Amino acid sequence: MDTRIRGAGHYESIANYFGFDIFEIRSGFEKSVGGPSRAMIETIVVRHPELTVEKFARVVEEKARRKDVAELLRAYDRVSLKESV
Repeated sequence: MDTRIRGAGHYESIANYFGFDIFEIRSGFEKSVGGPSRAMIETIVVRHPELTVEKFARVVEEKARRKDVAELLRAYDRVSLKESV
């Protein structure tokens, strides 16, 4: 979600949905070593421990219009579930 794609949202739209202001986005996420999307996801997980991968994937689809990223998240979740059993 770090790369801007014409007609699709960016990680900023997801960050806004979860209540981050522009200062948090620009000063915290954009300067993160692992990339802004990773920093955002890590912060969301801490602030919203009840959030499931599926719920996050839905937000990605609805707010950022990134079905490709949502499907990658779901695939990761399926693999993680299999490995944890």
